[in-house]
Amino acid sequence: MMQIHCGKIRQLALCLLLLLLFPAGAGCADTGTQVRIAYSHQGFETESWIFMYDTLQRLATENGFELIVRNAEEDPDKQLDDVQDLLAAKVDGIILAPQDGDTAVGLIAMCNREEIPVGILNRPPSNLNGHAILGATDNYQIARKTVEYLATEALRLHPGKSALILVGDLNDVNAVERRQGFLDALALHGKDIAPAIQVATEWNAATAASNLEAALDENPEIGMIFASSDFLYPEIERILSERGLWQKRGDPGHVVLGGIDGDTTAARLMDEEYVDATGVQMLDLEVTRIVQAMLDAIRNGNRQPDMREKIQGLVLTQDNLTSRHMDMWGNQIRVKRKDAE
Repeated sequence: MMQIHCGKIRQLALCLLLLLLFPAGAGCADTGTQVRIAYSHQGFETESWIFMYDTLQRLATENGFELIVRNAEEDPDKQLDDVQDLLAAKVDGIILAPQDGDTAVGLIAMCNREEIPVGILNRPPSNLNGHAILGATDNYQIARKTVEYLATEALRLHPGKSALILVGDLNDVNAVERRQGFLDALALHGKDIAPAIQVATEWNAATAASNLEAALDENPEIGMIFASSDFLYPEIERILSERGLWQKRGDPGHVVLGGIDGDTTAARLMDEEYVDATGVQMLDLEVTRIVQAMLDAIRNGNRQPDMREKIQGLVLTQDNLTSRHMDMWGNQIRVKRKDAE
């Protein structure tokens, strides 16, 4: 009898110790259960999504949770089915990279109904009615600050010429905010810069190329181009090269050029002095903040957490390139690739 009694005492003492060490945990019976966080995303169409996925994997290893990944392959209906399956599986939390802002709203509502904590990575919902963890770069501010730099350069090099923006899919909140930042930055210069030329891309490289070619045919006197996303640079380079306008800084034919994201192409083109400025998203910080908030919510039993955080990005220019070079995630990837060779 004494042995059984001592065993129970030891078991109780162990549970009390675990509760002291993990006060947000559910109790002794749950101590062996690994937290399961799902990541439902639209695919790996750009380097930014690959970088964020790699960061999630690293954080899962560092924090000891299981990462369950579902790739919707750019199909909103498939993502809906994936999220329904994940909710049925009773995962502890879901991080979403939705197709667009409207899709995000519906997915948040689904998670709220099932009382599963949900985080939205990089693409904000079109409204903030639901409960979600939101952490993304402030796209309006980073676009505005980047274009302020570009516009100053354009006025110095090409006074009187037009500025052109490659506009993203306006169903995407990021695209809307980047476009508005561009327009507001140009408005600071009043009539010193000709009215902006807006070229639709729908976040599609082929669409962007076709519309950019048509715009340049109609408006050949372009002094500045703002790419709303760095993935458009290959098409910009091809089209400007065909017109003899793909020139480095310092050349009289150089078109002032910049964009947003911070991928390896933008990093290389800045080093080569074809690109004047890049608005760099702080992707590692975005993912880390969402994961931290998700883990806190799970440990505290908060099934409908709310967090609204806009993360300040970096405007990397030819003036601060030397000192801030490795703060650009594209350059971090380039170094890793070089080390792996």
